[in-house]
Amino acid sequence: MAADGSSTRLRVPDRQYNVLEITLMDDPKPLEPPTNAQPLTSNSVAKIVHEQLESERKWLDAAQNWAKEDRANFKILFDRTYWFIAVIVAVVGIAGTILGLNSLQQIQKQALETAHAEVHRRLAEEFQTEKVQALVRSAAKERLEIVATPIIRDEVASALKERTSQLETAYQNVNKLLNEYQRKSDEINERLRQTAPRILTADNAKRLTGRLLLRKGIPVSVSIGVDEGEVRRYAMQIRKAMIDGGWEVGPLSHYTGTLVTGVRIFVPDEQNPPQEILYLRSAFDAVGVRASIEQADERNRQVLIIVGPKP
Repeated sequence: MAADGSSTRLRVPDRQYNVLEITLMDDPKPLEPPTNAQPLTSNSVAKIVHEQLESERKWLDAAQNWAKEDRANFKILFDRTYWFIAVIVAVVGIAGTILGLNSLQQIQKQALETAHAEVHRRLAEEFQTEKVQALVRSAAKERLEIVATPIIRDEVASALKERTSQLETAYQNVNKLLNEYQRKSDEINERLRQTAPRILTADNAKRLTGRLLLRKGIPVSVSIGVDEGEVRRYAMQIRKAMIDGGWEVGPLSHYTGTLVTGVRIFVPDEQNPPQEILYLRSAFDAVGVRASIEQADERNRQVLIIVGPKP
């Protein structure tokens, strides 16, 4: 086969000196890649390889048949050569009576051996079965690489792209679920915070007492806005921490005025509260007790801390 991929033809003279052209092998037309490729699977890859191997086997069978035909043609050539030499030997044999029988027989034997060896040498070189098979295998391998490799590469790239898109969609869905879970969790925590009873833990009570001990306080009163267990317990915890901190705190009382929620500190002058009250509010903030400073009515000239229900 020529380097440009065209077929090779052997020109052999026949008896009438005409030209007999023997085609050794035609390079098969390039396979066209499929226009509508299916998703790559293990079965599709196996099918492609099986089809290429089947094509290689058929090509090998064809090449072997061509080799058999060429051997037959060369046998004809050999027979013709043999008879041509035999004619020459016959002519020489006639002359053997003149030149000597022994020398002519020797010449005839050498001529036959030389012709026989030459014909077999050329047959072995040109049409040796191993060479034909190797040529077929090499061509089939090249064709498989040219045709199948781009198809496999495109199918793998397409499959990876589709898989990546699926993973991105799944990632987005997971993020949506996580965001929804976080929102629900925040709602539940807020509800628990609103419904859970307020409590001044032992650690926070100790911290509040330590802060109040750093600064001398002023006399204050502590009242509850409603007589409920959670409100009363929370007010008593705050009052005890203030007493332990050295502040003068009156007995726990019940406020009968307008309903008050949360913790509020009423002072005679809201615009100019005592420094001790400002320090008390900062100490409350440090332990998580949210308290506001508000203006007391004219009848109450003493600092009053009212603990009401949760806002």
